[in-house]
This record gives sequence, C-alpha cells and structure tokens, in this order.
Amino acid sequence: PHLDVNSDVIIDYKIRSGSTDLVGNFDLETGVPRANDTSFGVGYAPMSPLELITLESEELLNSPKIKKQWPQIGEDIKIMGTRIDDKIHVQVAAAIISSETKDKDEYASVMEGIKDIVLDHAVKITDMEVEVSVNTADSPDDNLFYLTVTGTSAEHGDDGQVGRGNRANGLITPYRPMTLEAAAGKNPVSHVGKTYNVAAREITERVYKEHPDLSQVYCYLVSQIGAPITEPKAINVELYGDCDLDKVRKSVESITEEVIGKLPRVWEGFVKRQYQLW
Repeated sequence: PHLDVNSDVIIDYKIRSGSTDLVGNFDLETGVPRANDTSFGVGYAPMSPLELITLESEELLNSPKIKKQWPQIGEDIKIMGTRIDDKIHVQVAAAIISSETKDKDEYASVMEGIKDIVLDHAVKITDMEVEVSVNTADSPDDNLFYLTVTGTSAEHGDDGQVGRGNRANGLITPYRPMTLEAAAGKNPVSHVGKTYNVAAREITERVYKEHPDLSQVYCYLVSQIGAPITEPKAINVELYGDCDLDKVRKSVESITEEVIGKLPRVWEGFVKRQYQLW
C-alpha cells in the first residue's frame, strides 16, 4: 500500500527467444517434458522448532492481522534464528514505515511489539529459552533508525538478486541439505531447478506424515538434461529414526513414484498457486 507501482517503479524488461539448443530440447518433447538442465532438488521433513519459529515469525509479521494492528511494520522482514544447546536467539530486521511512525517513542513501541509477537508465537512451538532482538543496528541517541518510505530496503537499491535469498522451502539452512538452485523465475514445466525442489519436499513431507515414528526424512533428486523429467538420474531418500526398513521401503517407493509420475502436470499447481516458493 505504500508503493505505487505506477509512479514509484520503473520496469525494464526484455523478452527474447531462448538458446537454439534449449528451444530444440523443448520442441522434442513427446508427452513428457525433457529436463532443460542438469540440476538437483532437495527436501527434508519435519522442520525443527528453530526452523518453524524463523519461518512462521516472518509469515506472522507480514500477515494481514498484524499489519492492521501494527501499520508501521513494512514488508521487508529478515529473520535469523540460531540455537546454541537449548537456547534460541531470534534476530529480526524489520523495515519501519516512516509515515506511519510519528516519533521515537512510537518507534520504540513498535520494536517491543515485534519482540512480543515473536516471543508469544515461539512459546507455542518450543519449551526452550528464546531471546528476541529487533533492529539492533539502530542508535536512538544518534537518531539512527531503520525507517523507510515504502516498507522495503529496495527503495535505496538494496534489492538483492534471485538466487541470494531463501531456498524453495522459505529458509536458508546451512546445517541441512541444500541446493543452490533458485526456484524463483524458472519455468514450471521443464526446469527441474524449480520442479525437483517441490517434488523432493512433497516426498519427504508425505513419507514423514505416513511414518511419524521417523525422526527425519531427506530426499535428493538429480536430473539429466534432455531426459524425461519423470526419469531422474538419481533418487536418494534417507530415513532417520527407529523403523523397520523392510516395512517402510514399499511405502517410500510408492510415494516417490507417485510424486515423480505427476511431474508432467506439476505446472498446474504453480498456476493455481498450490506451491509456495517464497
């Protein structure tokens, strides 16, 4: 609401054909799309308490309910969650909208409000001790505050690039299996850098839901350029926890085959916004 796309934004765009070889690869499709890249996707389930706090806190702070209650909070919100032993620290950087914030005291009140929102949500997820810090680069005595006109740091050129941000599950997780593939901006038909991440996540979530006695499920999918997207070069599903592998193997294979088998129609889910890629 604080950014008028008609007057505040200049959009430069260039539409041109793809490379001859990749266009040809697409044209050779015979019912099942051919992978337009050699890539890999990963997924895991379930998320840890720290991951849930980090992801859901950002979603909560950007929810319509909170925006109505706290109109000062912009949409540019970065959260870093760390855990050392049984103590969690949540660092929040939230762009504050200057026109909605009348003075220093109100700004300070917003900082406390953000802290309370995150803490109140965190205690619903974990029993561990949680500490929250907000906009720690501020220096009130020097009149330094994270204030913006639009609610995003992009107004001053800090706009980032596709690929530098969150992975397909909404998080950057250096202690988890990750792919450097940026899911955003890729076509949802044959670009496995997008679709294999969605598929891997679905496989792990379904396997964990069907076998809650497992502690963790990881999935890795590798494609080969030119091959049908339903024929990954490698599929690896890792299971952790107390389980009888012989009993769960058939279920895991069935779920994996089903998810991979429906990849030719996965684009429909993107069109209908069934998949969130952040």
